[in-house]
Amino acid sequence: MANVERLKFIQAIISRMAGNSFLLKGWSLTLAAALAAIAESSADATYAVIGALALVIFAFLDCFYLTLERIYRQLYQTAVADADENWDLSPKKLEVSDVLAALRSWSVVGLYVPIIGVLLVQAALLG
Repeated sequence: MANVERLKFIQAIISRMAGNSFLLKGWSLTLAAALAAIAESSADATYAVIGALALVIFAFLDCFYLTLERIYRQLYQTAVADADENWDLSPKKLEVSDVLAALRSWSVVGLYVPIIGVLLVQAALLG
């Protein structure tokens, strides 16, 4: 029974990471739309460039949460297979290769790259 509680703790962490990633996507779309509209109305490419740079930061932060979610999913699989009373919830060490793998995922590339591209094209047309 104790292992079930451990799995619930890990699942709660996974859900929190997925929720954080979802919120980041929403905020990044809102920010991109707002800065694109400001850039267009003021005919100033600076706002579009700022939006593109902000989205790069959001993309890396999203990769961080996606990486943590994947690491905790691995911990969950280990906890399912391991029936001992080890309640250690600390994941394996976060590595750059894990974050780069998350950067190549469709949930990141499919959202951030097209929007960054649109903002850069807008900046080029306004500049």
